Amino acid sequence: MPKGISSDSQVHISIAFLIKAMVNHVLDLDRKLQSSEFNLVQLRFGRQAFTDALKASLSEASSKDESE
Repeated sequence: MPKGISSDSQVHISIAFLIKAMVNHVLDLDRKLQSSEFNLVQLRFGRQAFTDALKASLSEASSKDESE
């Protein structure tokens, strides 16, 4: 019998590395989802701010036109 790690031990080690890799992928995906949700909140807030500014500008322009 050759010296070294048995084939059963090699399988267990391979499975352990696979599980660790899968857990790391899930954790990475969770971080990316959190980051994406944060970015989405920022984008929605920014869009609303520009929409509000546009409405205010249009309202101001309309008021000026009516007064002339």
